[in-house]
Amino acid sequence: MYPHEYTSQVYSYTYAVGGIKLQVQEEDAQRAIELLIEGGFATKEDYEISESTKQVVRVVEKIQSFFGKKK
Repeated sequence: MYPHEYTSQVYSYTYAVGGIKLQVQEEDAQRAIELLIEGGFATKEDYEISESTKQVVRVVEKIQSFFGKKK
């Protein structure tokens, strides 16, 4: 048997425990997102940054700038 043949046996179980975590190298992250969207496992909206998050980032950047802690 191939590993994918077990998918149907554990599919409902993966939802019960919170899904599956996909790990990729940082340099492959954008392509992984594209593949998840193309495959119908995610939507473009899943990866959009909300305006409130953008505001928090701006505040943190101002604080870092004030204290001279740039990345």
